[in-house]
Amino acid sequence: MRIRRRPWARPELDACTYFLHEPTANKGKWNEAFETKRPIYLELGCGKGQFIAQMASSHPEINFIAMDLKSDMLRIC
Repeated sequence: MRIRRRPWARPELDACTYFLHEPTANKGKWNEAFETKRPIYLELGCGKGQFIAQMASSHPEINFIAMDLKSDMLRIC
């Protein structure tokens, strides 16, 4: 999927409270990033986020993490 560069995507992510700028800092301690300790589901290459959003609403007993290489895509997600 190709997405056009959005110059406002990075500032929007910077203002987001649940966006992690340095995810490697949580290596080995991802449960501490969440308010409640639950199993963690990781989606790599989350795209627009439709799948993980549906999974999160269907499974509130799981903590979900969505990762993508492109910040423009994460803004949509």
